Parts: sequence; C-alpha cells; structure tokens
Amino acid sequence: LADFSKKMKGGLFVVLEGVDGSGTTTLTRKLHDHIKKLSSYTNVLTTFEPQDYDELIRKVLNQDKDPYQKSQELATLFTEDRSLHCRYLISPNLEQGVIVISDRYAMSTIAYQSAQSSKIEELLMMQKRKSILMPDVTYFLDVSSENARERLIKKGVPLDKFERDEEFTRRLIERYREIANDESVYREYLGKIVTIDANPREDKVLEFVVSDFDNLFRGWKEDKLTRA
Repeated sequence: LADFSKKMKGGLFVVLEGVDGSGTTTLTRKLHDHIKKLSSYTNVLTTFEPQDYDELIRKVLNQDKDPYQKSQELATLFTEDRSLHCRYLISPNLEQGVIVISDRYAMSTIAYQSAQSSKIEELLMMQKRKSILMPDVTYFLDVSSENARERLIKKGVPLDKFERDEEFTRRLIERYREIANDESVYREYLGKIVTIDANPREDKVLEFVVSDFDNLFRGWKEDKLTRA
C-alpha cells in the first residue's frame, strides 16, 4: 500500500477548515473559480469531508442529542472515511497534477473529537496509523460562535447536535484556535496552517485566502517548470 502520509508529487492539496458557519463550503467554491481564472489549463478538483461512503457517520450523529457522546466512535469513523477519501480520490488526482481543494479534513477530527473528550495524542496516532495524506496548506477560517450561528440560522441550515449547544461551539472554536497556534505539533498532519479572519464579508475573506494561496501557486508552478 502507498504511504499516503507523504506528499504525492504533482498536484497541490489545499484544505479549508472551520466550524459550520465559518464559510468553508462557499470559500471552497470561490477558490476553485479563482484558480481557474489564474490558469484555465490547471485542473482543479473540489471535494469535502466526510464522504460518509456507507452513511454510518450520519447515523451515529443522529442517534443522540448530546454533543459529547460517541467521541471515540466518531473519531474512528471519520478517520477511516478519510483514509478511503485519500486512497480513492485525493491521491490519484494529486498524482495527475490536479489541485485538490477539500472542504474539511483532518483538522476537523482533531478539533471536534478532542472538544468532545478524546485525547489529542490518540487522535493524532489514529491519523498516523491510517497514513493520512498531509495537505500543502490548511486554511483555518476563524469565526466567532455568534457569527457562525447567525449565518446558519439566516441560511435556514438545520443545526446538528454540535451547533445546537452554544457552549460546545465556543469550546470547539477555542480548540481549533489552539491547534492553529501550535503548527510545530500539527504540521505533519495539517501542513502549513494559515489562520484567516472569517468574520468579515465573504469577498473580504476570499481576499485573505487568495493573497496567501497565490504565493503557494506561483511556487508550485515554478517548481513544475524546473522539474520539466
């Protein structure tokens, strides 16, 4: 089996992370469009997590209303789901030189399940055992719990067991921030971590993301020309 923890040469792997309401899904789509404007000849794939191939994750999430329940079970399911995602979609595309953008990835499992009760050391070991592929960059969209909740309600998005509990949401955001501020510990799992203020308007947040991404893109293109 391939060692997915090592960067597959050719493409770029970009991840957008944050709590529901932070804008990961919208920014994933907008970053895709921005990259196509940069280079119409560059192939871009947008994907998301969880893929939930057998729908077990959704079933577990719907079994109870307590956000602190089933932490270990969810961690196992999310990590196994991620392993399949890497093996069958992300890695093959990176090998073909595609830029892959994922809406959520490993940072979500580390943040959510540690906020539930799981030990971070155990969560990291699970990623390592499954040889989870390291992104080139993880953009953490840092939003206040109030803004995140307001956006979800405004869009009419049903709140799951995590978002319904405001105390848990605040705890979760703090966990995300702790992870983002300790890149030396998490880099081998999350790649370069860039924190983006996601409280302003979507177009302003996109500017922040694009400003950093364009530097990464230029370096990637130059590297491809050198290797050619």
